[in-house]
Amino acid sequence: MDRPVDGTTVIRASGRLDAAGGARLLRVLDAQIEMARGGHRRLDAVVVDISAVDTIGRGGPEALAHAQYACSRRRIDFVMGGAVDLWSLSPAARRRLGALTWYPTVDLAVASVGGGAADHHG
Repeated sequence: MDRPVDGTTVIRASGRLDAAGGARLLRVLDAQIEMARGGHRRLDAVVVDISAVDTIGRGGPEALAHAQYACSRRRIDFVMGGAVDLWSLSPAARRRLGALTWYPTVDLAVASVGGGAADHHG
């Protein structure tokens, strides 16, 4: 996890994004939301970096949809960074993932949510 700019958190997913990986992602997101609610840090945007994900399995698209919902309820921007082969997924999974906002790179995703030029040193 990185905070390339104040208020933006990048959560990195890797390997297989399925029900177990999705649950881990949701736990990390929940911790970030709770830190923000407690006044410990700003959370204006979340970028999920899927550039190191090699497989999206059952439960992964649902976890991402839930993460997007959790953020939108709190007026937190939620975008995806990285490329994934949607055509290898079921039509239902493609629909779920297609409803998310995607950028080909994390840098573009961070810039899109108001982060300007991403600085990955922080």
